[in-house]
Amino acid sequence: MSRTIQEQIKLPLAIALEVVLQGIRIRFGRSLVTIMGVVLGIAFLMSILTSQAIKDGVQTEAAMRAELKRMLSFLTAETGAIRGKSLRLIAAGATDVREDRFLAVLRAEGATLVDVADEQTVATLVVGDGRLTTVPAGQQLLCFTRREQATSEARAISLDRELQPDEQERLARAAHRARVRSIWIIVISLLVTVIGISNAMLMSVTERFREIGTMKCLGALSAFIRQIFFIESSLVGLVGSIVGSVLGTLVAILIYAATYGFGLVVGALPVGGLVIYFAGSILAGIVLSIVAAIYPATFASRMVPAHALRSNV
Repeated sequence: MSRTIQEQIKLPLAIALEVVLQGIRIRFGRSLVTIMGVVLGIAFLMSILTSQAIKDGVQTEAAMRAELKRMLSFLTAETGAIRGKSLRLIAAGATDVREDRFLAVLRAEGATLVDVADEQTVATLVVGDGRLTTVPAGQQLLCFTRREQATSEARAISLDRELQPDEQERLARAAHRARVRSIWIIVISLLVTVIGISNAMLMSVTERFREIGTMKCLGALSAFIRQIFFIESSLVGLVGSIVGSVLGTLVAILIYAATYGFGLVVGALPVGGLVIYFAGSILAGIVLSIVAAIYPATFASRMVPAHALRSNV
């Protein structure tokens, strides 16, 4: 006498979601630890991406500050420390933003800018877009803020100079090291996220041996067991990624705001690019969480009900 095996009932997605939410509530502490692992990993990722976006946005300001520092170093190399000293200022024409800020730097460094040379002046500073019609008499040092204005006088120097090949090479090496360091940090943060989630999901499987065996005895398919673990990892990844993306963005903004000023950093933020980074980080967190749950979910779905029920864990 032949018997036909009835087709097993496939439980709907809503039932799997209910089982997952109930499990998260019961094991809320462990779920919170798993979420924090995702938060930290994605926060690292998002902070690096946001920092790069801000750095590109404030690149003009950073270049300006570097140029002002170079100009000041050229001046002090000729005159020594300028604090407490006087500089004669000659405006040969209209000044630009760079020259205005350089004058502000000189004042902040303690230098005094005067119209007429006296015994206290250590150099004559020429600014503006015009050219000197009359070269000041005497042997005092002439400092030009624009290289095209510099005269052939032996006592004249230009504070605006092109970078030397070795300086350009040094900056290129520094930029390369920064890129490699950023990539390395991203890879490490993502690996930590995957390992943390995998460990938490494996512990979750170990704690639920009896629960898995009971569900299988009641007719749950292996596909349903895999489904509940994938749903749980997806929820953990979604929540952790959102929190981590927000946290990473805020940390990067605050760090750069302390250096460049809050207004400049906010104004330099590329909103469109930041939204893309935010969405990409959330997607990366979800995908990594699902990838990390593949082995635990497969292990749970292949468990023999009798062995699971005999577990004392």
